[in-house]
Amino acid sequence: MNRTEQNRTEQNRTEQNRTEYLNFVNVKSVLHQNYDIFLPDYQIVTSPLSIEPPAELIAGVDTYDKNVAKIGAFSYSWSRITPNVQSIGRYCSIAGNVTFGTMEHPLNLLSTSSFTYEDEWMWGNFAKRQNKIYKCHLQHQLPKLINIGNDVWIGLNVYIKNGISLGNGCVVGANSVVTRNVPPYAIVAGNPAKIIRYRFSDKIIADLENLKWWEYSFLDFSHLDISNIEQFILDLQELIQEDQISKYNPKRIILK
Repeated sequence: MNRTEQNRTEQNRTEQNRTEYLNFVNVKSVLHQNYDIFLPDYQIVTSPLSIEPPAELIAGVDTYDKNVAKIGAFSYSWSRITPNVQSIGRYCSIAGNVTFGTMEHPLNLLSTSSFTYEDEWMWGNFAKRQNKIYKCHLQHQLPKLINIGNDVWIGLNVYIKNGISLGNGCVVGANSVVTRNVPPYAIVAGNPAKIIRYRFSDKIIADLENLKWWEYSFLDFSHLDISNIEQFILDLQELIQEDQISKYNPKRIILK
């Protein structure tokens, strides 16, 4: 075996050590007991589902589309995660009845009806029964995807438009309609959602973004005072600089 082949073999071994592939059939109890991953009994896996443990996905994840959200550790959701979501970071808290985007209809054509961009489903079947050929006027486009950062809290009954990014540490108030990107550590609410205030000062927000505390397990800094943010930042920085804390790097579980 030459050096190139040896390097490739070592890379494959490293990746395999960080990722574990599981067949989803009859492993729900194993996921919960061995990996602290919870999925509902009715969960179906048709496309690979990537989860970083621990995670609680009480309402499940849609996997009928090839785009399946990557779920970060220490996150939970009481709402079903749909293919409109590309990623969910760590330490996220998602309440119930959250809608992650829906199909958006064109506004500049004769009609907003889906016959203008879809020639299958009811439109295609109707055309066939009429012995006619129908071709829609607008090419069907996949929706833009939603990305959710780390330490994001989404309240009850929120609607998030396709293509939206929610910054690290932001909060979305209950019943909000989010139509624009939310900056890190902003608190937004309303229809449409607007910035009410920020959780911390500009300096603290910048320090938290640079610190990236979510890359660590809460168990490893539980002895620090999280109620004093300035002191916490200094203390965690010291632990990092002195190599007294390591990044949390669990095996990512991929269900297929």
